[in-house]
Amino acid sequence: MRRVFSLYPKLVTVVRDGVVSRRLGELVVWSIVIVLVGLSTGCAAERPAVEPSDRVGQPAASDLYQPTQAPIDADVPGGRTGWLVADVTDYFGPTPEQKVVIEQATYAMTRHCMAERGFEMLEDPPSTTPQVPSSPGYDGYLGILDRDYAAERGYQLKTRPELTQPKPPVPGWTAAYETALKGDDGCALKTNAFLEEYEVDVPRSTQDLVIQIEDGSVDQAWLAPEVAEALFDWRSCMAQEGYSFENPRVAYQSFTGFAVTSRYPIPGMAPPAPGEIETALRDVQCKQESGLVPVWRRNLWQIRYDAMQANLPVLQVYQQITELRLANAQEMIRLYG
Repeated sequence: MRRVFSLYPKLVTVVRDGVVSRRLGELVVWSIVIVLVGLSTGCAAERPAVEPSDRVGQPAASDLYQPTQAPIDADVPGGRTGWLVADVTDYFGPTPEQKVVIEQATYAMTRHCMAERGFEMLEDPPSTTPQVPSSPGYDGYLGILDRDYAAERGYQLKTRPELTQPKPPVPGWTAAYETALKGDDGCALKTNAFLEEYEVDVPRSTQDLVIQIEDGSVDQAWLAPEVAEALFDWRSCMAQEGYSFENPRVAYQSFTGFAVTSRYPIPGMAPPAPGEIETALRDVQCKQESGLVPVWRRNLWQIRYDAMQANLPVLQVYQQITELRLANAQEMIRLYG
């Protein structure tokens, strides 16, 4: 068995450690407030009784089985695993085509480095086909979206078989190979250092702004009249079968779900609780009948996009970083590809 090369470095992310200062420049603050508050003017009477900032507990991306399904709304850019809508760094990050370039460059330089240390790369090269992610089977705010998933596991984690079974040994993958590849002075770190070599820093105030845009857009999306109407229809649909949940989050949290099983998935985990599959199936059906998912996506993305455009001069640092990383990747291919 061979492994597929997967040393693709993490993209620039926003630190959400709860300690980050929330003080922003006055101009930046007011630009986002105008956008986010202005879009909700006149909507107070129709606001649903929801807790907008509470996320559904989401599993680790590497642990979740992802069912393949058609995009729910192709006009709205999707986020990373577990999110229906792109966040700020998704939007300014590399395209699927650019990711191919970066992955190919990373592999080429790592292979060259390993050859200098006397090792042949054991991993297969990355795919040259751009990977466009399919719609996830769940969302961090709306919960389960896929009927087949709900029918099998309810709200519980469904792990891929390879995550719960020992991997067969890879011929030639010795301790020395592991150290040369992933050690403190390993080829993976050297390659990543080359890729990430640029003199651009994201100011803490910009990181704070990203958090405000992402959290604020979620809050405002719940207050959008179209979302409130779809949420009312979802509640009415659920009530027809005797459920009185205020929103999908409450339905989801009535069971242990991902919040318990995602961090430490184990073989033979407990089956869904009595009534859980029936509840999850009705939940998914009511999301489909109410149109809640596409309505949520459209509104959340429009609010988030408007906020990003209002703060574009500040946020373009993320686009600049993407371009610098891509330039480094192209240089890596020129040298080692």
